[in-house]
Parts: sequence; C-alpha cells; structure tokens
Amino acid sequence: MKVSHAWLQTYFKDPLPKHEQLAELLTFHTFEIESVEGDVLDVKVLPDRACYALSHKGIAYEVSAITGMLIDQKEQKEVSLGSDKKIEVHIENPELCHRYTARCIEGITVKESPQWLKERLEAVGARVINNIVDATNFVMLDMGQPLHAFDADKVKGIISVRGAKNGESIELLPEKIIEHGNTILKQRIIELKETDLVIADEVGPIALAGVKGGLRASITELTKNIILESATFDPSSVRKTSTVYGLRNDSSKRFENGVPAERTMVAMDAVTAHIHSINESAKVGTVTDIYPKKQEHKTFEISSDYISDMLGVTLTTLDIEPILARLQIDYARAENVFTLIIPYDRLDLTIPQDIVEEIGRIYGYEKILATVLSETLFRPAVNKEFYYINKIRDILVAQGFSEVYTYAFVPKGDIEMEKPLAADKAFLRKDLYTGLSKALELNIRNADILGLDEIKIFEIGNVFTSSGEVLNLSLGVQNIKKSKIKENTILQESIQKISDALKIDIKVDIKEGVKVFEIDLGSIIHVLPHLTEYEEYKKEENIPIFKPFSIYPFSVRDIAVFTPAGTQEGDVREIIEKESASLLVKNRLFDVFTKEDKTSYAFRMVFQSFEKTLTEEEINDIMNRITTAMNSKEGW
Repeated sequence: MKVSHAWLQTYFKDPLPKHEQLAELLTFHTFEIESVEGDVLDVKVLPDRACYALSHKGIAYEVSAITGMLIDQKEQKEVSLGSDKKIEVHIENPELCHRYTARCIEGITVKESPQWLKERLEAVGARVINNIVDATNFVMLDMGQPLHAFDADKVKGIISVRGAKNGESIELLPEKIIEHGNTILKQRIIELKETDLVIADEVGPIALAGVKGGLRASITELTKNIILESATFDPSSVRKTSTVYGLRNDSSKRFENGVPAERTMVAMDAVTAHIHSINESAKVGTVTDIYPKKQEHKTFEISSDYISDMLGVTLTTLDIEPILARLQIDYARAENVFTLIIPYDRLDLTIPQDIVEEIGRIYGYEKILATVLSETLFRPAVNKEFYYINKIRDILVAQGFSEVYTYAFVPKGDIEMEKPLAADKAFLRKDLYTGLSKALELNIRNADILGLDEIKIFEIGNVFTSSGEVLNLSLGVQNIKKSKIKENTILQESIQKISDALKIDIKVDIKEGVKVFEIDLGSIIHVLPHLTEYEEYKKEENIPIFKPFSIYPFSVRDIAVFTPAGTQEGDVREIIEKESASLLVKNRLFDVFTKEDKTSYAFRMVFQSFEKTLTEEEINDIMNRITTAMNSKEGW
C-alpha cells in the first residue's frame, strides 16, 4: 500500500520522523517498506494485518504505538439532515452481508475535485475521476472502508443484497486500459452465477457486492441525486467472486482480508461530511443501517507471567500496561492477570499468542537477549505409521526404486469433491495403481538419460473409497532391455524383502505380465509391533550431493565401431567424449562383439544442453565429428 507522509501527518500535531527514519521504524517493528519515493512510502501489508493497516489511519495508529506520539483526535463533523428520504434495504443473505448502510444525498453537482483532494489521491497512485467517486476513494484510503455511490434516479425501488439469479448478467463499469499507446474504455458484461452476491434493485443487479459497480446505476456528469453505500461483506464470498471474474481491486482486496462491521457507519458519516463540504446546498437523507448480527468485542485473559514465558524476558505489569495503552487495547487487571477488550478494528487479534506478539514487537525484539536452549532428555513418542512408512521407503530405495507422488484428485472415483479445483479433478483417487501406471509409462522415456535398464518406482499414499480412507503401497517395474528376470518376479522379490525386514508374512501372488502392484499398507502396519522409542540416527558416511539437471529435451544416438585387436573400450569412449564436449551427458556401452581379430563396441549416447534445446543439425554435427575421428584411426 502506498502511504503519503503528508497524509499521515494530518493525524499528529507533532512532526513525524523523516521519511527514511519512519520507514526504518515501521520495518523494524511491523511492516516491510518496499520503497521510499519522494513523499510516499510503499508499505508491504500482509493479509493478517490488512483489516486495520490497509489505510492511512491504521498506519498512523501503528506509528503512534511504535513511537508513543499521540494521535490528534479530531471529532467527526456532524451534517444536518435536509431530507427525510430513507432508502429501503433488504439483506437476503445475512451470512454474506454482515452490515449494509445506505444514504441518499439530493441536489449534488458532479464536478472536478478540489485541488488538495486530487493531490492526495494522485500522490498514492489513485485515479482521479470526479468529486463524488474521489470522495469515496479518499475515505477508503484514509479509513480502510470500501464505499460505493449509485445514481439514485437510476435505482428502481428497494435495494436488495442477495444471491444472483439464474440467467442474470451485469454490465460492469468500464475499465481504462492502454493498448498500443492509446487509452481506451473496456466494456465487460458477465454472466452471473447463483453463488455470486449482488446489490440489486427491482430491475436487477446494479453491483457485484464488494467487487465492482455496474454501469446501469453509475455516477455521470448529469447525476443530481446519489445513494451512498457502506457495507461489510463476507471475505470468502468476495474472494471467490473477484477471483472467478479476475476483478481484483482496492475494494475487493480489503473485503477479502476482512473489514470490521463497526467501521461501516463511521465511514458513512465521514464520506457524507466530505461530500456535503463540497456540495453545501445538497440535502442529506436519513441513513439506513441494516445490522443483522452485531460485531462483538473479543475479550480474553492473559497474565504477565505467560507473556514473559512466551517472550523469554521478564515483563512486569508496569511494563505491559503502557504498551497496551499504545496499542489502544482496553483492559482490566487483577494482580498480574489482564482481561483484554480487543478493538473492533483488530480482527487479527484472536488468541493470547497474538497479544504476546504485539507486546513483543512494541517492547522491541532487540531488547530480548538470545539464550541457548538447555539440553533436554525428552524423547518424542513414536508415531508408528510414520516410522514404518520411512522404514519401507528405505528398503525400496535400497533396491533401486524411486518414490513418486501422483495426483490425489482424479476424474473418476467413489468420493466426489464438493468444490473441485477443476472438472477433471472432481474426485478423490480410489487407488494408487492408476496414477503409478501413468508415471511408469512417462518415465520409460527417461531411461536413457538416467542410464537405467529398468524403471522401478513406488508410491505410498492414502486412497479414498466409499468404505473409508486407506493407506496403500504401490510398486511399478518396467524392463527397458530384455531381461531374464520378469517384472512380476522383481515385484514379488521386493515384497519379500519388505516381509523379511519387518518380520511379517506378506502373502502375495503376482502373476506373470503384471508390472504394477498395490497392497493395503495400513493393515500391515496395524499388526506390526509398536516401538517405545526411535532408533538412534546413524550418520551416513557418503552423503549424495545433488547435481542440477537440465530443463531442456535430450536426444539419443547409437554408434558402433569395429576396432583392431588390442583396442580397449576406453579408447573408443575417449574419442566420443572429446568430440562431444559438454553436450554429452550419458555415454553407455551396451554391446561388445568380437569376430576374428576385430572387436565391435556399441555405445548409446545422450546429448543435452543446459542452455537451450539442441537442434538436429547440432547433433548431426557432433556425430560427424565422432565418425571422422574414428575413421582417421588405422584399422577402425
């Protein structure tokens, strides 16, 4: 969020620290400052603090808490009512709209905003539109409450906050976009879903709740009467709608992270006063405030001993009380136990640990000395399933198997997802077999670059059937070259080695031709003995070092050459590697044939670049160099 230093100063009588100093204070205690440009600080507000900190007021209160500077408490100017007109509002979905306030102001003039307002908005990168829209944006950036204004003469009858109806659509306010250096207005009509929350009149939707206004009831230069909206919408509902339609903006961002319902009326009074100050002859109507379930103060108890233990530093009640005051947290104290009343704006403070964090950062983490943890004799309880899964992993890896993870979400299954990620991922998998079979097929093509004569993979994971969730083990084997040992034999031997290591008889009969096999691992683990403690960790002598791999495709070529008596495999390999340089990643001898006084050596070469996809021409050039070098050898 872009924060104006001059704007922040309006909250204080005393001068603020200079820009860089203020940035350092905020970074050290609360927020990362991404940049300071002129009068503007770009503050990185994380989602957990967005409920209060996506506003100049919220940042001002942070500055007050950190520095101890007093906030200049200005009373909101009251506006006399000039009209008894009251907007009728119905909330049909109170679980998605926690509060809705509306007010009609008649006799306004839509015009250019005052210079000071334009400068404030432009300083933080907001687009200047007109005095009405600019007023709503100003209050949002100042207080953190998104607002909207409708042309009252275009709104027909009662305003309803409801779910969209089947077949409804809405034409949104146009967006200014730049194409080929020209600024154009982009119109957009969206077909609504029944899960979308809308603001509607008797004709149909006039806004996507918390996301974007519609064109039909929008403010224009001809507007004379307006309806102001200040509301609180469910974060999940706004996030879903804004994501589905790609409509992320300043308003939706705030609603997605939570806006306190108690702020709604405060913002309504603020925007009303502001609009009236630049339209003094306008007639302000009575506010409509629909508040189905009032926001309650969160309260909980916390002791100074608990705070001290959590922070690792001794803090007395005398240390804690002034910090709570600076955080605007009211409290009552009985000896060393505080009963806290959390401010409405602080939706992020929900558990005692949150308070500990607040006190710690205001107290100053730099004052908390680092201490070495005392050695403990505590030994963790053995998680039986975790222990045996890892033991089986080690057994299979020792046999040359590689572990894979396949998708748990699949097109078909017994258990359907209520809210699937995609149409082809609507069910939970009912076996590992299907995914492992596909993984085995995909990995066959990598055999050459891996230098493998067989692909051996396994997966341990949960499967989901109508009878419940089960832990399974699936093994897959595919011979690349002809082998005397069939795949089913390898699978049978692998299961037997698991049986021997676990000292349990796992009875399986894997028929010839079977390449993928699956067993119920949960049932096997269930009958295994429970360990009282983990085995001592044995330090590995030779720890493998990871080598980066190329993301580009590889190409495979074979070459065979007859050589005179006395020629060794290494002589042929040396020529291949010399002429291929760094592009040769695998060079494997796969056949030797001797006839009379000559020996044929056949190599399989794998070429790959770390920088690009190799062309056929580049690989042919390497092969020509290798062939030329071999032909130059006498007797080759």
